[in-house]
This record gives sequence, C-alpha cells and structure tokens, in this order.
Amino acid sequence: GSVTKSDFMTDARISMAKMPDPRSFNGTEDDSSGGELGVHQGFNDYLFGERNGQSSKYVEIMEHVSQLMAQNPDRKNYKLYVTGHSLGGALATL
Repeated sequence: GSVTKSDFMTDARISMAKMPDPRSFNGTEDDSSGGELGVHQGFNDYLFGERNGQSSKYVEIMEHVSQLMAQNPDRKNYKLYVTGHSLGGALATL
C-alpha cells in the first residue's frame, strides 16, 4: 500500500498513459480502442519506468520470478497470483 511521500505522489499522478491493449495481441479485441488502453500514469511509471539508470520495478520483479522458476523446473506448472493493497493492488493489476 501507499506509505511514503513518494507513494502518495504516485497515487496523485492521475493522468492516463496510453498502453497497448493486451486483448489485441490474441485477436480478442472487441471494441474500437484502436489497440490501446488508458492506464493511470503514476502507477504505470512506478512499475515500468526506469529510475536513476536502474531497471524498472517490473524487470526487477520478473528477474526474481525467473530465478525462482530456474531453481526448480517443477515450478513451471505453478500458477502465480499477484495481489496487493492500495498502491500494491494497482501495481498487481498491471
């Protein structure tokens, strides 16, 4: 959830960022969005943006998941559920 001043600043950046609609990748797009979705700018930047030359939070998270999967090949059959509260819930949704 939101704890720090930086977290609350992220919450307040409510403009929309345009992102590719994932439904358009598998041919199930059923609206006239033009293949794009609007995503909360602050949440999008927090998860996918690079900071001070470091990888994004998304890349960092996926590196951890990849390491865990590589440690045990049986994990490829696992389902991964991502949850959170407040800011964490928004990031989990993305």
